[in-house]
Amino acid sequence: MGNGMGVPPDDTAMGLPWVLTAKAAVRPGLVAPGGLLGCGAWLVPAVSEIDGVVQSDTPETTTEGSHFEVDSNEIKRIELNWLAGNVDVRVVPGAETHGKIVVDEKVQSGSSPVMVCDAVGEELAINYMEGSEGLSGCSMGWRGEKSLTVLIPDDLNDQLEMLDVEAASGRYEIAGVSCRRLNLGVASGELNATDVTAGTVDVAQASGRVNVEGSIDGALSIDQASGDCSVVSRDATPGKITGTLMSGTLRVGLPADAIVDCAVDKMSGSFTTTLPNSVEAGMAATCTLDFDMSSGNFTLDAA
Repeated sequence: MGNGMGVPPDDTAMGLPWVLTAKAAVRPGLVAPGGLLGCGAWLVPAVSEIDGVVQSDTPETTTEGSHFEVDSNEIKRIELNWLAGNVDVRVVPGAETHGKIVVDEKVQSGSSPVMVCDAVGEELAINYMEGSEGLSGCSMGWRGEKSLTVLIPDDLNDQLEMLDVEAASGRYEIAGVSCRRLNLGVASGELNATDVTAGTVDVAQASGRVNVEGSIDGALSIDQASGDCSVVSRDATPGKITGTLMSGTLRVGLPADAIVDCAVDKMSGSFTTTLPNSVEAGMAATCTLDFDMSSGNFTLDAA
């Protein structure tokens, strides 16, 4: 068990199989606290008020980086909140990390705040810095360039309940993760999640580019304000797909034998699909899709 700072050195009835109307109700959680915020709203410098005087909290900084480890058999949930830079989250053989989750940050070309890692109960929280769950100080002027590597031993895949990634900016690579629930929140930048297996996947995207490939056998939720998003489930069909599209491009790919009944409330933009519905297939749907569109382009096709 570890605890502390890193060490520097409800379902909706579908009705008809295809429903396309002119209503576009965008869920408010997409651009509100607790949902997905833009960088400017997320990343407010941490302050504290003492006797009416507002004082800035200055986090500890490093010019090299920091390191953190925790036994994987103690963890069932991982939460990553990161501001910028390159992030690599991948599954490796357990022998490579001696059964531990290894978190390693590197800093180049200056100083940056030290990451904060907390392992409390069965949850590991990895934060870019101290304060506001790590997402604070979008323009505080640190010059160091951060990179983060998170190594997850493969035996943890059998017990990982949730991986929650909140990305403000930068480039994120997630590979080989298997969990019951995968939450991806992206304000900007690029996130690629490949060879992932999950029961439920939840994507919240303000801008940037998101690519998810793997197997989703439960439910898929996508709230997209802008940017490009692609979610492909090659080996399994989620039973339910829900979400909102305000603008940008969205592609959802499913196995070729998927039968999808769609309800799309659309104000503008386009929705196209090459997959059959239950009437065309003459058999029950294997997936229902319920989506609200303000604009943008949404394609549903075979993976």
